[in-house]
Amino acid sequence: MDCGDGPPTASPSKSESATSGRDNARKKPKSTIDKERVAAVKAMEALGYCFDGLKWNAPDNGAVQSLIDEADAMHGLLVLRADKLEGCTEGSDEEGELKLIADTVKAYEAKRWANGAVPGGKGE
Repeated sequence: MDCGDGPPTASPSKSESATSGRDNARKKPKSTIDKERVAAVKAMEALGYCFDGLKWNAPDNGAVQSLIDEADAMHGLLVLRADKLEGCTEGSDEEGELKLIADTVKAYEAKRWANGAVPGGKGE
């Protein structure tokens, strides 16, 4: 199985996990930490994660992109609301709402577009 950026690794059969070969090679009883490690590997594999020999890679099932798309849509709605609140009366409830929206949008944009540009957008 090819797990992302790292070197391809052999795909374990359904009856073995990424650790079963190593576990079978050992003849002494497993310690609690070994049992926990093996259980953790099985859980990661069951969730669709793949170990490439260096790191665990998340499954590519489109869920992350879906969350990004939804967050971007909410960002757009917040920006539209902020535009409507622009020029509101100082000290009003609307001014407080505008400040909260501005802080939220600024924090989101700092994480979403950390380098300050939208991939494929006007800034690149």
